Parts: sequence; structure tokens; C-alpha cells
Amino acid sequence: MLLIDRQSQILELLQKNKSASIDQIAAYVFASSATVRRDLKDMEKQGKLRRTRGGAVLFESSNDEPSANVRMAICKKEKERVAALALPLLESGKTYFFDASSTVCVLSKAFGYRHKTVITHGLTCASILSAKDSVNVIITGGNLSYNSNAVSGALTMRQLDSYQPDIAVVSCGSLSENAVGEATSEICEIKKKALARSAVRILLVTADKFDKKTPFVTCAPSYFDYIVSDSKPPESIIKANPQVKFIY
Repeated sequence: MLLIDRQSQILELLQKNKSASIDQIAAYVFASSATVRRDLKDMEKQGKLRRTRGGAVLFESSNDEPSANVRMAICKKEKERVAALALPLLESGKTYFFDASSTVCVLSKAFGYRHKTVITHGLTCASILSAKDSVNVIITGGNLSYNSNAVSGALTMRQLDSYQPDIAVVSCGSLSENAVGEATSEICEIKKKALARSAVRILLVTADKFDKKTPFVTCAPSYFDYIVSDSKPPESIIKANPQVKFIY
């Protein structure tokens, strides 16, 4: 197994269980204990996890997001499915807002329609899109957070007042019957502003966010025109939001 694939599997295991022993990880990724120890040492240097005596932990509380590198590796296949389902909704010649989420970053890799403008506060997203000669990329200013690889703050909010995107594409930290939530208030406020100024609103979400609790509410699910997920959301969420078109 390739190094990057093995380390992605380690992150997925820690995401599920929060912690794991060397032996548990070795069995999960089909590698020797020595190989796992080397991987954990390398991943700790990258800020992806914290080694413990005999294993590792992935620290994540309801108001502390994992780093951007961690989020990009978690549920990779699921995010790719969401991106594939969302891509047909993105029309040519439109102005978009893309948030800084890892799911939207995955979508931006496949974003290939010509003659469009994308406004984003995400550095990773902007970097991916800047490699496409058919996309005009506008990145907002603001305070740079190392953990999210995104800019936020008063300057970001003021700049968003200058734009009126045709379509906003965002992800979320949680999705329940009545709330689309985030782990931090700063990212929550940016999404509120961008969604309010956009004509069409699209939410991308993987199944691990269903009925998860986060401390800050961006809006109700009914605020979105489309909610795209890798699997069918709980029936309670669908029934509570009959005006939304769910794609899965």
C-alpha cells in the first residue's frame, strides 16, 4: 500500500475511534508495527495526530476543527462521490462562492466549466482553481487561520458585501432536521453572509455529518435549494425540509 493511502486509512480509523493502539492500527492497515510507528511519527510532525504511549489520538472537540490536511484525508471517497453528484448543478458563465471546506476543495479539482468566476476565502481551494486557465479566482482578505487554511474576520466580511454570487457552494460541520452547523463562529458568519448574497445555494455534506452536533448554527436546511450527499440522509431530515431538492 502507498504511504499516502496508508496514512489516510490511519486517519479514518482515528476519526471513527478517536484513539487506537499500534496493534489496532497495524491490523487495520495491514502493516507492521515498525511501519506504523514511522507513519505516526511523520503524521505527528505534520500536525495530523498526537502520539501516545503505545498508540495515537486524533483530538477533535465540537468547537475545534481538525487541520485542513486531516480533513482532506477523512472520507475521501465519500467527498469524491458528493463532488461528482454536485458537478452537474454548476452552470457555465456563472459567479460562484466556494467555501474553504475540504469537500468543496474536492469539488474544485473537478470544476472544469469555462468562463466563470469563483470567490473563495479558502487558500487550498484558491490554489487548486488557480491552475485552471478558464477560471477567474478572487480570494478574500482577512486573518489567516493555520488550522482551517482559510481567511476570516472583519475584512473578509466587508469584502463579501461587495459580491453577489449566482451560486454559493458550501459544506458544513453538521446537518440535522432544523440546523446546518459549524464548529467555529467565524466560519459560520462567513457562510451566513455568502449564502444571503447568493441567488442559488448548494450544500455538500457527507454522511458522517448527519445528526452530528456543533455549537454554531449557520441556517436551517430549508435555506438551501440543493443538498447533495454521498448517501441518503435520515428520513427525518428529508421530511422536515420538503422544499429542498436532495441529491444522493
